[in-house]
Amino acid sequence: MTGMKQEFGYFLKNAKFRAALGLTLLLSYGYAIATTRVSIDSLEGDRYIGTGGVMLSTGRFGMNLWAAVLGYGRAEPSYAFGIDLLAALLLALAAVSFCALLRKAAQDRISMFGYGLFACLFVSYPLMNEIWEYSGANVCVCGGYLLDAAALNLLWDARQPGVPWRGRALRMCAAALCLMVVCSSYESLAAVFVLAVFALLTLEQLLAAERPRLAAVLTEGLWYAAALVGGLCLRVLVTSGIHLVLPQAAANGATEILWAFYPFVYLAKLLVKGILINYALRGCFYLPIAELAVAALVFIVLVIALAVRKKRPLLLLTGAGTLFSLVLLSFVQGRYSPYRTCQVFALFVALAGLAVYELLRRAAARRAVLLGSVQLLAVLLCLHQAMYLNHLLAVDYQRSEQEAAVVRTLGTELVRDYGTDKPVVLVGRYTLGENITRYTTADPMQHPLYRFFREHTSWESGDTVKYVETNCNSVLNWSVTAFSEVDDVYGQAAEHLFRYYGFALDMTHSAALHEQAQTYADAHHLPGYPRAGAIVDCGDYVLVNLQ
Repeated sequence: MTGMKQEFGYFLKNAKFRAALGLTLLLSYGYAIATTRVSIDSLEGDRYIGTGGVMLSTGRFGMNLWAAVLGYGRAEPSYAFGIDLLAALLLALAAVSFCALLRKAAQDRISMFGYGLFACLFVSYPLMNEIWEYSGANVCVCGGYLLDAAALNLLWDARQPGVPWRGRALRMCAAALCLMVVCSSYESLAAVFVLAVFALLTLEQLLAAERPRLAAVLTEGLWYAAALVGGLCLRVLVTSGIHLVLPQAAANGATEILWAFYPFVYLAKLLVKGILINYALRGCFYLPIAELAVAALVFIVLVIALAVRKKRPLLLLTGAGTLFSLVLLSFVQGRYSPYRTCQVFALFVALAGLAVYELLRRAAARRAVLLGSVQLLAVLLCLHQAMYLNHLLAVDYQRSEQEAAVVRTLGTELVRDYGTDKPVVLVGRYTLGENITRYTTADPMQHPLYRFFREHTSWESGDTVKYVETNCNSVLNWSVTAFSEVDDVYGQAAEHLFRYYGFALDMTHSAALHEQAQTYADAHHLPGYPRAGAIVDCGDYVLVNLQ
């Protein structure tokens, strides 16, 4: 405990480090913390971590654990301020913990500015906006980052000379427990652990006085792997125990492994296409993906150059492992991972930024103007990240307010003119305003590189590209059919949405009734709400055509 206090104190007692990290957090998340949004799953806490038991059934008991320990119940909007604030603080602590690990691994050869740059790049990486939408999930992700860093620090300390076998065993067990919570909260954070391990192995090789042996590198890698395997085994054991006590609930979500269901070659082609389009080409429009693509290219050049210059070919092995960690989850599942599960990108970009800065700092050590210019560019990069992240979170709040106005207007009209006795069936699709979609979609033909790709391949079609996948999505649209694939019941989430805004309407209905209402709307060419004729009393139910 004393060691951890000293490690954290080294950074937190530095006024410049504190100021930089605090300002970056404020610019990135201040607006989101101060405002309350209703997003996808915001009103479904009872289904997931309450009486529905979905997370317990799917082995994600860590989400229940975070909610119980931190006291935010079922992650309802009334807890939004506390949830978002805790998430931001946990993310900051994770950044400091990773800095402490880097300081030990680099033998104190990294500058304080470098640590600050790493921390600020890490906490402000704009892809975080895609998980912030899911109430409570941001705590699990940010807390998972912290537990990843804690596990790595424990495992690093355990390998140091002079630590008795009992101390090593205790640290290994503690690290496995941390990773159990990580893997049972948000599985994608296991890839963050793997990336960090390869990055540590790479850094150690660079700083070693003698050329490392393959056996030594593999032995250290297996030490870290053992903790991860232990964490996964503990997760399986706890999940099995939960299944013995509690009934399993039906669950939704794209967590299945597809290799068992489709031919390998077919799936491999789709996977490569998906990775190239979403993790490289989307950078034409989306800042975090542009940063990822540049960071990957720079990392490849640096690793090859250093491996040749220092005559250490094993750098190519650990460097390849670092790059593979970026798509590890995609390869395990057999599909490219949506951005909300790509937390590994944030750590990679931050590490790449740190490496580039430290190399430039050494090259410009005696050139104050050049060094100052590099530092200014680094500060501007962090500022751009923070501003862009805040912008996307603010746009999502704007989307929430826009949909709230529609729900209030529609709910008032339904209660006033049709009462609450008949079920309400929503069909069609509500269209978000251009003031929202212009920040989340783009015309691919407007960018030269994307236009070239479109003209010479048939991999992708469509007039617009939605490059922000999960943030700024219409909750009203989602609520119409949400969970129908699980229990064949429509309108459950819509009923929760309208009740949240004060309208006690009956909106749950069967798949047959939903199909009947959609057929009626199509046959009669009903206009979309709020135009006249969008609401129809069909006798047994009230139909509302959203579009």
